[in-house]
Amino acid sequence: MNKLVTLLGLVVASLVIFRFHTGQYNLNDAFKVIDLEDEAENAENGKESDVIIDNVISADESKIYGAVVNPKLGDKALKKILSEVLDNSYGGTVVVIAENPSLRGASDISAVSSFDGEQLGDITIDQNLLSELTSNDDLEIGVFKRVFKEGATVKKVLSLIRETSPQKKSLPILLKDSADKDALIALSKKLSKHDNLIIISLSTFNDVPFHNEFKREVLNNFDPEGALQLDVSSSPSVYVLMNYLEDVGAKKMQIYENDSGGSILTFHEGKSNESDRDLTILAFGDIMLGRYVRVLMDLYGANYIFENIRGQEGQFFKGSDVVFGNLEGPIKGTGSKGGKSLVFSFNEDIVGLLKKHGFNLVSIANNHAMDQGASGRESTVSALDNGGLPWCGHPSEVDSNSVYYGNVLDKKYAFVCFQDVTSKLDDASAVQMISNIRPNVDYLIVSVHWGYEYKHKADFRTQIEPGKAFIDAGADFVIGHHPHVVQNFEVYKGKVIFYSLGNFVFDQYWSNDTQEELAIGIVLDDEADYEANLRTKVYLFPMKSERSKSRLLNSTEYSKWIEKFISYGDYPENLKDQLRNGVIEINSEF
Repeated sequence: MNKLVTLLGLVVASLVIFRFHTGQYNLNDAFKVIDLEDEAENAENGKESDVIIDNVISADESKIYGAVVNPKLGDKALKKILSEVLDNSYGGTVVVIAENPSLRGASDISAVSSFDGEQLGDITIDQNLLSELTSNDDLEIGVFKRVFKEGATVKKVLSLIRETSPQKKSLPILLKDSADKDALIALSKKLSKHDNLIIISLSTFNDVPFHNEFKREVLNNFDPEGALQLDVSSSPSVYVLMNYLEDVGAKKMQIYENDSGGSILTFHEGKSNESDRDLTILAFGDIMLGRYVRVLMDLYGANYIFENIRGQEGQFFKGSDVVFGNLEGPIKGTGSKGGKSLVFSFNEDIVGLLKKHGFNLVSIANNHAMDQGASGRESTVSALDNGGLPWCGHPSEVDSNSVYYGNVLDKKYAFVCFQDVTSKLDDASAVQMISNIRPNVDYLIVSVHWGYEYKHKADFRTQIEPGKAFIDAGADFVIGHHPHVVQNFEVYKGKVIFYSLGNFVFDQYWSNDTQEELAIGIVLDDEADYEANLRTKVYLFPMKSERSKSRLLNSTEYSKWIEKFISYGDYPENLKDQLRNGVIEINSEF
């Protein structure tokens, strides 16, 4: 049964698990989260809760500057929570920020100027703040005369604010996901000039444990940039809130829940509970966007290839720092389509398509990179650079183009991308490059195009031997592709090598194996020294491609597929059990 959970989905549960490990919670606290989920489900099914939350916010806490609430809690629970938040906040306006669910209006940011009695009664809009925001030349804000019916979450929060604190002035603000970062920052800075209380009305779309790892990292480490990648109903709302809280110095987060089932995130004056920032990666295999794939995209729309995997509002591609894949061919002009040619060419519009669906890094080191010659290589790099999609890889050499550097907060990572199919990779140079990069980054990932096509077991000479050499040189994780089928993986010295993820988008319909695919969600936790304390988690997302359109396997399909996957390698029983559960966890001393 799908359960709606409060406050950024299962982030509460994720943080509870984290607190188990740190000794802050015991087993009884787990039932608080279970009760909380049941509370949300009752509300979703139209059942009124009898829960009353008692004094969840302690009297000695500093004043509240911001809060995250889930409007699908029962009215009584939500009313009590809001009452305590308002009692513990500064005076001033209560700014309620939420998604613009129907995408109405021309502006990405819209405020509501009034309410009619039938809707909410005598809600008092802060017209001064509204005027200040809308008269700013640097900030375009549309104005709605009333909240339309799709804005039910905002209306619910405002109606309860009116009941608990009728003297409070309010200002509802609705955001589209397309809102520009600069505009969101400008909004947060305007709001931070006053003693406002910012409440965001938020819920998640689905429960993906891999995404919950990312949510925990973003919140624990107070990472506004990461907020834009959250798989929630309105990541721009979280972004505005976190930038506002950063400006006013209120980064201390508290989670409140009790045995009756009610919870809220509140933010107080002080620093965040920062810890070492994990790196999360969602990695896919080969992406071929020419030939018959392009025919389908032109027939059914460019989004066709992602329709079955993206989920509501594209949340499957959210919830991680890096979304990575191997771009299996060059970009040149309008590309080519149809036929069975082994010489590929992609339309330059695929850059925007990949970015739209969350991809923020691609490898262009593969055996098709030079299908359009040197000019195709140049047009590919130009299209990616002009479109703002980072890349890594040289078609034949080990050089500066092989490396992409990125940052998450104060952590630096590198992707090193190699090709070993059309020309033999200079293994010694590759190993030396990895060794040179290692001291300068916290995380180092190698992506490599290698091996033999249509073989489920990695080849010793072309894959296993160099893969282990990469680990010995300092790589934390190795992601392989090219064989067009899923291959075995290996744990070597506590580091993980996935030899091939198979295809992601392709038109190889003649084989079931080429249409069985694997994406992996990687969590790298470098607690201190990379040689001794790296913790790696890998979430498995096996997929089935149907006419170049991938979907996740259902539970029955997964049970069958995982036994087939296990047969590709020689794994100890404890690792087989982890694979059957869909996630493996490896420590470097494994």
